[in-house]
Amino acid sequence: MKILNGFHKKNYFALCTILAFAVASSLHAASSSTKENNLKLVDEKEYIPTFTIVKRIKVESAFKEDINASSITSELSIISKKQINNQNHLSTSDILTNNSTISVSSNGLAGQSKNLYLRGLDSSKILFLVDGVKYSDPTSISNSADISNLYLGNIDKIEIIKGAQPIIWGNASGGVINIITDSNNTTNSIDIMQGSFNTRKLNSNLNYSNYLVDVSLSSSHLKSDSLSAQSPKNTDPKDYEDDEYTNHTNTASINFKLDAYTKINLLHNNIYSYGNYDRSNPNGDDPFVSKNHIYRASFTHKKDKFSFNSYVSKNKFQRYYPTGFTKAFDGSISEIGVDGSYKYIPSSLIKFGITSEKSKDKEYNVSQLNNAIFLHNITDIKGTTISTGIRYDEFNTFKDKVTYQVGLKKDIKDFTIGSNYSSAYKTPSLYQLYETEFGIGNPNLKPEDVKSFDIYAGYKDIQISYFRTRIKNLIGFKNNRYQNLDSTSHINGLELTYFTKYKDILDFNMNFTHLLKLEGEDLLYRRAKNVLNSTLNFYMNKFTLGISSKYIGTRDDVIFDSNFNSVPVQTGRYTLFNLNLNYQINKSLKTYIKIDNITDKYYQNVAGFSSSPRAFYLGLKATF
Repeated sequence: MKILNGFHKKNYFALCTILAFAVASSLHAASSSTKENNLKLVDEKEYIPTFTIVKRIKVESAFKEDINASSITSELSIISKKQINNQNHLSTSDILTNNSTISVSSNGLAGQSKNLYLRGLDSSKILFLVDGVKYSDPTSISNSADISNLYLGNIDKIEIIKGAQPIIWGNASGGVINIITDSNNTTNSIDIMQGSFNTRKLNSNLNYSNYLVDVSLSSSHLKSDSLSAQSPKNTDPKDYEDDEYTNHTNTASINFKLDAYTKINLLHNNIYSYGNYDRSNPNGDDPFVSKNHIYRASFTHKKDKFSFNSYVSKNKFQRYYPTGFTKAFDGSISEIGVDGSYKYIPSSLIKFGITSEKSKDKEYNVSQLNNAIFLHNITDIKGTTISTGIRYDEFNTFKDKVTYQVGLKKDIKDFTIGSNYSSAYKTPSLYQLYETEFGIGNPNLKPEDVKSFDIYAGYKDIQISYFRTRIKNLIGFKNNRYQNLDSTSHINGLELTYFTKYKDILDFNMNFTHLLKLEGEDLLYRRAKNVLNSTLNFYMNKFTLGISSKYIGTRDDVIFDSNFNSVPVQTGRYTLFNLNLNYQINKSLKTYIKIDNITDKYYQNVAGFSSSPRAFYLGLKATF
């Protein structure tokens, strides 16, 4: 690996400066504190206040290994297994939109393409992971993750790390979302659901564990007649043909426990889905087939102060659209890496890693290679956490990059204040670089240059945050070709989160996001200026009742008339209400009712595409 080619003097100076600061912090911490952080860990499978400062849990997505959340300066949200089980959502996108500050735009209902938005940034800038494996599709237009086919039935938790995360993950200028499946469970389960649009879902999980091995098998099957993907505004999608959807997802995970400190993990996730979409009109007959295979093998050794991890992974995407302009898509993203950490004092550690990643698109017979080396240090000095890191990326298609990250957090009893500043990048997709069929590809594209800043303060269970993102060389579509836009784009905003609980009877949580500034040619649409989510849960003996709401403020979009002229439209300014009722029949059996869009509110979160009217679902879940 020619990892240091092109490493200029200014980059060397930046590296030395940050490393010197990290080493100085480490030495000072070692002489100032040797006491273990005594924060009591909570059970991650219990209810976790998603919209608050989570301190007493283990998080793996920020550092590629389990560390206390109190040691992370970046803002984060955790969606727990209990939350997921209580809400009985059909899809991963539903879980995210109802339990976090993430919003999702969808070109229809089940199986239709979806785009995530976190702090005003879309899926192309958010790194999406499944069990630590990158889910970005190299055959997509912007190398983004389309979660339309993610119907996992064994999710243990979802970790959301906000703000740019360039050191550990590289191409993660808008944050990280990691779906972690349950591979250490000893409980088996079967979950059956039936509901509106002739929707049927079956989840089954089988687990086995002894002192040598943990085995987890999960299977999820969904079939829905759904509704027409397209429907012109102010029309009823039921007046058009249905775009049915079928999904089969199977996951197998095996942990070999070589001893108390060492394990080997093997993971395979297979997603096979098919259905219809609408390419040009609501009554179109446009089928598609999608296949996705995730493979991962890792070796982990953790003992005392040392941790070592090596891994290899591959995510393969295949899609076929018989009536599309481009009919076949076939690509993959492969990664191999080694990293290790040393805990020089309790709650303080330093991590070093080397990775090599290759993205490939067989349709255009092109690939992109990215080798990287990184160093990240976390120092905790009597309630003050200092996080510093630097990363060097070598590319085969454009100029190498050096990125850095600095974070600071102070905990004083019930009060927390923190801030983060990062430099990051977003590489062009293979499609944007090499598309030739329509002549819109541009091999001279440069990576986007991103600067990310946030500052937050929290008291007990309320927190307010200010975030700011600046993007230079934003990749946009101009003059019939992908180009780096000359202007600098800005996104500024505020987040407010709150959680409260009254005994074991009820709890309430909410989050509010307000975009103060949205400036940039390709950043104006499908981003709501205001989003307010809230959930109220009641616990009554064997009953659990949850009522959630979502308010979407002003949200601009465009449609095209018969002359292909763009026409601005408004898709926001509405409120949705959902209900979940669970009844625990006995220790092993529960039944539930789920009602989406209780008031039957008409809305479109993407102009010209259907959204769900009122929908009812009934389910039964058995554990054994």
